[in-house]
Amino acid sequence: MTSSEIRQKFLDFFKSKGHKIVPSAPIVVKDDPTLMFTNAGMNQFKDYFLGNQTPENPRIADTQKCLRVSGKHNDLEEVGVDTYHHTMFEMLGNWSIGDYFKKEAIEWSWELLTKVYGLPKDRLYVTVFEGDASENLPPSSVALVEWKKWVEEDKYSNKGASFAISAYLRTLLTNEAPFQKWLKGNSDAMTEQEKQGASIFFGKAGCVTCHYEKNLGSMNFAALGVKDHYEMGGLNTSESDRRNLGRGGFTGKDEDMYKFRTPQLYNLGDSGPYFHGGSKNSLEEVVRYFNTGVVENIRVPKTQIAEFITPIGLSEEEIQALTQFLQNGLRDPNLKRYVPSSVLSRMCFPNNDLTSKIDMDCF
Repeated sequence: MTSSEIRQKFLDFFKSKGHKIVPSAPIVVKDDPTLMFTNAGMNQFKDYFLGNQTPENPRIADTQKCLRVSGKHNDLEEVGVDTYHHTMFEMLGNWSIGDYFKKEAIEWSWELLTKVYGLPKDRLYVTVFEGDASENLPPSSVALVEWKKWVEEDKYSNKGASFAISAYLRTLLTNEAPFQKWLKGNSDAMTEQEKQGASIFFGKAGCVTCHYEKNLGSMNFAALGVKDHYEMGGLNTSESDRRNLGRGGFTGKDEDMYKFRTPQLYNLGDSGPYFHGGSKNSLEEVVRYFNTGVVENIRVPKTQIAEFITPIGLSEEEIQALTQFLQNGLRDPNLKRYVPSSVLSRMCFPNNDLTSKIDMDCF
C-alpha cells in the first residue's frame, strides 16, 4: 500500500463517518506567535479547543504536513539514529470538537486498522492509561470498557503476558555453545573432559533417551520421584498442592500423575535449583541422583516412576565428566548479544523498575 493510498483511505473512511475533510495548514505559521512551524496536526484547530471559535462541523479529518526542528518537539537530532524519526512528515488526524468521545473513537480506529487497512488483529496491542495517583488522575475506565469490546481480554492477562514472554524467549537461540562449535568441526571447542562427558551423555548414561530434540529437551513427561517444593521449604505450597502432581494436576489423567516435562539443557547450569521442587542445587547433584537411581519421594507410586530411574553405575571420573559437559559444554557464554540497547520508544533498556534504572544508569 502506497502513502497516497494510506492517506486517501483514511480521509475517505472518516468522511463516511460524517467528518468534514479540511486541507493541510501551511507549515509556516502565520497567525500564531507561539509557533514558527506547524509541528502537530492540532495546531490549526487551537482556537476550537480554546473556545475562541466554533467549527462548522464538529467532526473534522485532515492530513497535516508537520516540521519539527526546534523547541519542545525537536526531532532533528534523532534523524538517522533510528528508522522512524523525520524532520518533516504528515500527521493523519480525526477530530471531535464537543461531539463523539472514546466509544466512537475506539470503535472507528479498530475498524480502520483491521478492516480498511487489513492489519491482522493478533498483531495489534492496546494500551490504556492506568492513572497517576501523584497527579490525582484516575484510570481510563471508559477506554478499558470500550477496548474490551474489540480486543480479546486474555491478551492483556497473565496468560497473555506469559504467551508473549514465551514467544520472545523462543527467539533467543543458544547456538554458540562449545558442543555446537565442536559439532561444526572445531575439535578444540570442548575440553577432553567435556568430550568424555558428551560420550557418556549419548552412551552409557542414556540421557539422550529423553533429551533427544534439537535443544536437548523433549515433550516427554516422566515421574522421577524427586522431592516436592513444600519439602524444600517452598512458600505458598503444601503436600496437597496440585502442582505436585505434575502434568496430571492439569489433565486429571491417571497416566499423567507426578510426571513432569523433560527440560532443554543448554545454559541449564545458569538456572538452578533443579527439578520441580528445587531439590537439587547443582547439576552435579542432578547427575548423582540419576546415577544412584534411588527414589526420594515416597508419595509417588512405584508404578508411575520412570523405568530409567535405576542405578547407572558411573564412576566418580565419569560423574565429573558428564557434569562438566552439562555445565560448560552446553553453555552459550554470550547471551547478552540479545539484549537491545534501546526500545522503539527510544528509551534505554531496561526501564521498567527503579533498581534496573539505577543499575543501568537508565533514566
